[in-house]
Amino acid sequence: MDVTDDELRIAGVGDLYYPVRKMEMVTPRSYQLKLEQPLDMQAGLDVDQSAPTIVVPDYADPGTVLSFAKMTSNSYLPPNNTNWLDIDKWNLTIGFGWDKDGLRGYVFEDENDNLVLAYKGTSTALFGIGGGGTTKRDKYNDNMMFSCCCGKCGPTWRALCDCVAPVANTCNQTCLTSAAHYNDSYYELAQDIYLETKKLRPTSTLWLAGHSLGGALASLIGLTNSVPVFAFESPGELSFARRLGLLPPPPEPLPQDLPIYHFGNLGDPVFMGACNGALSICWLGGYALERGCHAGRTCMYDPDDVRIRKGMDQVQMANWINKVDDLNGGSPVVPMSMDGTLAQATPGNKSVPMNIRYHQINNVIKLFLEEAESVPTCVPEYNCTECSLWNFIE
Repeated sequence: MDVTDDELRIAGVGDLYYPVRKMEMVTPRSYQLKLEQPLDMQAGLDVDQSAPTIVVPDYADPGTVLSFAKMTSNSYLPPNNTNWLDIDKWNLTIGFGWDKDGLRGYVFEDENDNLVLAYKGTSTALFGIGGGGTTKRDKYNDNMMFSCCCGKCGPTWRALCDCVAPVANTCNQTCLTSAAHYNDSYYELAQDIYLETKKLRPTSTLWLAGHSLGGALASLIGLTNSVPVFAFESPGELSFARRLGLLPPPPEPLPQDLPIYHFGNLGDPVFMGACNGALSICWLGGYALERGCHAGRTCMYDPDDVRIRKGMDQVQMANWINKVDDLNGGSPVVPMSMDGTLAQATPGNKSVPMNIRYHQINNVIKLFLEEAESVPTCVPEYNCTECSLWNFIE
């Protein structure tokens, strides 16, 4: 997908400032655990002097996280849309993919020659993010990337590849790895867009962002090119990264020092890997979103913390969420859908059940980010498991 130099011109800048951190970075393809933490996290570890220093957005700064989230929200909107969110200190350059049925998004820039490439996520009324011309291709990529075995999440579902074995819930892992390279792959399109942007602006600092499917794509491209990533409410991309060869297969340990930051919340069934199984809203909509393990670090917001901070009881919290959701277009209400339980599925979240409303990016911005005074500690997902009902054979 071509991006011209004119398409990357900046529309105008003001007096800008943006907080950053410096980290040591090593290409994850080396499968070596090396130091990438900020200096305050380096105690007792040896720094690899050969690793290049990269500039990373300040993932502990609430204003920084909010700015990136707004970019991912705007990535769903066509140019000049009236619902566009203003982003302090950042300017739009141009969009990509808006004349085609496929991957879309925008490139943003600040005065310090920092670029953010924001990939659009899944467009679907099911998630309260509208429909649009990319819905079919978005869903195909969702089911290829985030299902246990090529979208075969029930006896009536048609597999999108030939990796499903005759025995129930059995998948050929070798076949599944090969199937990561498929026609119409958004990962390959996202990589083309990244490379073209980098070629046209070789001296700029380039960061990646996205929401949902877009966040997962940003993470994969970040792993491919050693670029920092802010991802919001994305399904688990760790398995797909392993299938692509970007990270070592199990049981090899994963790098704990990747500058990939997944911002999610305990109420979002998509982020938590719980939007699957009969009667989940994803299952009812034909989405096989079964993966919940993420690469890099997870920065987890808890709806119950918000409820307590605002002094609400459970009913008041539910009413507020409904009001916020209605103002942002409204997510579909499916009375019979079941998207996870309370404490069993989300330790620490004692009073707020999972609901697809917690996935919509504008809801996330309003509920968690706009009034945030801090960012949850970002930590690797240790011992994460998924697809436990499946047997993967060679």
